[in-house]
Amino acid sequence: MIEIYNKQEENIINDLSNIEIQSFSTLTFNLVGYPHKINNADRLIHYLDTMHENNKYLNDNVKIDKVDEQLVTDVLNFIENFSYKKFKRKITPIYSLLAAYDTFKTLEPFIVDKIKKNKKIKIFEIGPGSSILALLLLFKYKEINYASTDNSQAFYILQSNLYKEIDENYSEHLVENQDTFFNEKSNIAHVPWWVLLKNKNLIQEEFDIVFCDHALAEMNRYCLSFYLKISSKFFNKSYINKKDEPYFIYCSLGKLT
Repeated sequence: MIEIYNKQEENIINDLSNIEIQSFSTLTFNLVGYPHKINNADRLIHYLDTMHENNKYLNDNVKIDKVDEQLVTDVLNFIENFSYKKFKRKITPIYSLLAAYDTFKTLEPFIVDKIKKNKKIKIFEIGPGSSILALLLLFKYKEINYASTDNSQAFYILQSNLYKEIDENYSEHLVENQDTFFNEKSNIAHVPWWVLLKNKNLIQEEFDIVFCDHALAEMNRYCLSFYLKISSKFFNKSYINKKDEPYFIYCSLGKLT
């Protein structure tokens, strides 16, 4: 998949303006020297539990609700089995899980509110990182259609691998030109940044929740403007039809750049 991603990105870059290329560069990663591109799939193991390596979550203030204990166990087991299958090493994503669980509990009331209205919920996440939040959502709520995008090559490829492990029929937009996010076989979709930028059909999709955490302040300002604009388009039908209010949600802006 690395070769496919690199080739597709290289091909589209030839047709993009300098501003468009600049907009979707991994700005903060570049500034701090964080590795965001891989040449060997074995490097993906380093992205399963990363970017939360501190003690902030390891204290008495962060607790797993009893009702979620089995959910958390299932997600940890899934990652352990995935990492062993792919890399012959078991990785238990403690830091990423605790960070994602904290976010999950922030999102949950909004999701439950819409489920109570007997609605199939569509969520779009910008920059899922290690995808632990996606796993928590998809494992617990069958009423969710989940789509995501990421500017980082390494994280995007990891996310695609995890989605495929959950559902081999997931909608991957990397090589196949599609006019809608989701296909008929799956409730998971993944879209490269350049496809989101250029495929005007996709912005006609309607989403109930757009979520972006620890990333808004880390984007190039043109990129931020783009994501805010397409989010407003995702919400258009809800406002026009006076349906349930959509939500744009974040817990942290991320590191200001």
